This record gives sequence, C-alpha cells and structure tokens, in this order.
Amino acid sequence: MLIVMEHSATQQQIDTVIQAVKRLGFAPQPIPGENRVAIGVLGNQGYVNEEPFRDLPGIQELIHVTKPYKLVSRDFHPSDSVVTVGGARVGWGLQPVIIAGPCTVESREQVRVTAKAVKAAGAGILRGFGLPGRGGP
Repeated sequence: MLIVMEHSATQQQIDTVIQAVKRLGFAPQPIPGENRVAIGVLGNQGYVNEEPFRDLPGIQELIHVTKPYKLVSRDFHPSDSVVTVGGARVGWGLQPVIIAGPCTVESREQVRVTAKAVKAAGAGILRGFGLPGRGGP
C-alpha cells in the first residue's frame, strides 16, 4: 500500500500514520516528494486493510500496490532513477552506458591493458572482480 499525504500534512500527521503502519506490524517507508510525502507500507504479503487509516488526518489517498518490487515501481517512485558511476550517468532515458571488463582480475597489468581496450571500444565503465587472494573467487 502507498499512503499519499496531503501537501499540507504536518509532520505530526505524518508521524501518526507511520505509527499506525508500525502497529499493524508493517514497515513504513516515508518517501518525500517535491509537493507531498508518501508513505510506503512494506512487509505485507497481501491486501492491507484501509480501516486503520481512514480517519487519520492529512491523508489524501490510499493506493493498493500489488506489484512485486514495490520500492522501484512507479507507484512508489514516480520519477526516473539516475545514478552516477564515476563520471558516467546511468538511468532511464539516457544514452546506454556499456560496462566491460574481466570477470576476475588476475593482475594490475591485466587491468591496465583491459581498461585501455574497454575505453577504446567505447565502454564507459570498467568492471572487474577482486584480485586473487583478496576476495576474488
């Protein structure tokens, strides 16, 4: 469930809703937005009863979310996600970023040679997994 608060909701009203979610045994996830706060209800395995929330002040809307991966759904997170890795911006609506490199790093020289080849081929991010004896397979 997603509980959308009114744009004029006070912090006390938001805290009251958070406590109501906790009393039901669920985990509240406040999601501050530009104009209002939404509170995600996490940990439910099915339908969440609206009754405990109906008379709480400051609530604009109760939205039932039945999709898996709620936190990344458009209901919980309506804006596009963009992350920066080094200088490369990765996310929806941007140019694709190619990530390339060895599955296992075997030496510094291997990484230097691979990094040059990866960059020359147009990849934006070098990847590799651990040096032998330092967390590698």
